[in-house]
Amino acid sequence: MPTYRTVLHVPDRDWARDVIDRSIDEWGTVIISDEAPDDWDNLVGTDGRLWTFLDRAFLKLHPIEPPIEPPVEPPVEPPVEPPPADAIEISPGESIQSAVNAADPGDTFLLLTGVHANQTFNPKPNQTFIGEPRAVLDGGGSTQYAVKASSNPPGVTLDRIGFTDYKPGLAGSVSGRGMVETGTGGGWLIRNCEISESANLGLVFNGPDTIISHCHIHHNRQSNLKGFGNDGLVDSCEIAFGNYLNEFPSGGEGGGTKFLKTTRLTLSNNHVHDNVFGLWCDGDNDLTVYESNLVENNSKFGIYQEYGYNATIRKNTVRNNGNGIRVISHNGGEIYDNTVTEDTGWLFAVERDTVFSGRFGVFALENLWVHDNNVTLTGGNQHGVKDNKGLTPSPWDPALNNRFDRNTYIDAGAASNPFMWEGNRQYTWDEWQAFGQDANSTFG
Repeated sequence: MPTYRTVLHVPDRDWARDVIDRSIDEWGTVIISDEAPDDWDNLVGTDGRLWTFLDRAFLKLHPIEPPIEPPVEPPVEPPVEPPPADAIEISPGESIQSAVNAADPGDTFLLLTGVHANQTFNPKPNQTFIGEPRAVLDGGGSTQYAVKASSNPPGVTLDRIGFTDYKPGLAGSVSGRGMVETGTGGGWLIRNCEISESANLGLVFNGPDTIISHCHIHHNRQSNLKGFGNDGLVDSCEIAFGNYLNEFPSGGEGGGTKFLKTTRLTLSNNHVHDNVFGLWCDGDNDLTVYESNLVENNSKFGIYQEYGYNATIRKNTVRNNGNGIRVISHNGGEIYDNTVTEDTGWLFAVERDTVFSGRFGVFALENLWVHDNNVTLTGGNQHGVKDNKGLTPSPWDPALNNRFDRNTYIDAGAASNPFMWEGNRQYTWDEWQAFGQDANSTFG
């Protein structure tokens, strides 16, 4: 039976015992490796993690955690379609690249159950790769890439495959290195896949019209997901525990996600949690939509929109992050119908002190329209707009059209002067409204 290592984050020994007992009752099998002691008194290590080997058919390499509040409407799992009868079967130990080389563009492959160890392949155009249950590409901690689309083939599908424990090159500020990389061919569909425990980046997509759906991308040691290109969609994924060992600086690539130079990227219905950064668009993104995501427990920012144009952030639940929503030197955008619970800051817009330009001119904090959000303030004073640039006009100038209205603020321990505005000073609710902000909003 093929088995795989995962990390169970456990609060105490009794909780761990209960989880494993219930897993046995439900699934019938849990295998603890010889690496773990036999006695319960020693199962929980000093770092608070329990290392086990679990059959992927039962627990799917998923880190078991204490219950959290689910999204109001959890995403519906897509139906699993059987592979076509003429699919080319590849057994563990057989070379995937050799099978690809012998096949035609548009062919379908079925990866049979088991460990496909130290495999790397570059698909041909429009090929499809489907995994049987427990079909996993395992890099053994040394192989660089699982999928390296260096010939930039378009239209490739990866479906129901696990990718784990590869060691790609370190990511740079522009060109990422992931254990799964799509190339620039575009039109890729990556669904129902699990991508975990890369020594660096998990998944990098580079081409237009890429769809990533119902994937579990987690515990990649530098970052989980990075993307470029137009008309991309990341939908109904769980993205968690990126840079979970804090080995990489958060200001570069260390975190949950990062997207650059995209147009019409949609990030929807995802559960993004326990990363450093949650959903982060950094640099020359235009017309990004963040919609109906649950973003929580990320140590830096939940949603981070930086140096871009015309983003829409709507209908998200954002809670218990270092900052809820952070906007940096962004031209245009609308933030509405979000439910936010934050301590440090729910929405903090900053004009950065450095002048950068992109496809449509200089990045500047202007035309930001924040309305109809439901915000619970539990403390902190980073709510509003800060200017680090000192140019004229400032982001507080009415000519730049940054405005807040029709928001509902619930005071659950907010600071007495939680709002930042003119002069980078903190203001009370009455003073904030005197600047013309939130005229039709409520606070209390």
